Amino acid sequence: MKKIAISALCVLFSISAFATGSVVLGIIALVYPIKCALPFVLQKARDVSADKELCAKTVEAIENNKPLNFLDSEYASKKTLERNCTLEKSFSDILNKSMEDGIITDEEEAGIQNFIEHFNIDITPSSLFYDTYDTYIKMLVIKDLLNGHLPTRIEMSTDDFFLNLEKDESVIWCFSQCELLEETTHTTYVSKGRGSSVRIAKGLYLRSSSATTTPIKSTGLEVKATGSLVITTKNVFFYSTKKSIKIPYKKVISFTQYSNGIGVQKDGNSKPQIFIGIDGWFAYNLVLNAPNVEA
Repeated sequence: MKKIAISALCVLFSISAFATGSVVLGIIALVYPIKCALPFVLQKARDVSADKELCAKTVEAIENNKPLNFLDSEYASKKTLERNCTLEKSFSDILNKSMEDGIITDEEEAGIQNFIEHFNIDITPSSLFYDTYDTYIKMLVIKDLLNGHLPTRIEMSTDDFFLNLEKDESVIWCFSQCELLEETTHTTYVSKGRGSSVRIAKGLYLRSSSATTTPIKSTGLEVKATGSLVITTKNVFFYSTKKSIKIPYKKVISFTQYSNGIGVQKDGNSKPQIFIGIDGWFAYNLVLNAPNVEA
């Protein structure tokens, strides 16, 4: 604490010296703080380098289907938070490596599962690993759909509302807190008038005028409801207390992917419906591949 206090005073003195034009005094005042911080900075750099090397070793072991026991001592030597941060980085690197060809193979899936079990990765929603694990599960769901299989890796609950499913129709995924946007047209009216004044007596004028009213239309997207977007093997459902929709795949002309949602254009003259507040890439791949599931 003493070194930190002295270093802080030196930095303040240095700032004051530079402000008054005493460059030499400012530089001299920084010598002590730099000397104190240098060992910490160098150690931090060594730790970062070691973490990168450990992550690389882990990815290589998973890729080549090697036992992970030889890495235990290196991970165990770290403090809990540092260990978890390095494991999370390794998990993310493994997943990115597996996705280089666009799909996770059965061998890669087995390797990732081995990593999760060996290091006892915490996959609860509040954990450091959850976001990466969530991405991993979504990749596996897409993999199952591409193979024509109904995903069963995670249980989707629709207990909060009733869905009138068709025969042999199954729920694949449910997005909560999804916003439905629809195109809305508003009309405003602008009046324009013109006229002339004619003097008929001193201080008395007769004015004639005419006016026209022009409608101005503007179109934009508005939030119509917030609810749950449910992707099934035959339909896209949107349920909310304000509005509910059922969109059969056979009536869809096109899907549009957005960073935070998807757009659906049905046949006929209907306006597009946009669902936002969800993982756009994942939702887009779900609706494209859901009809491929074998009944």
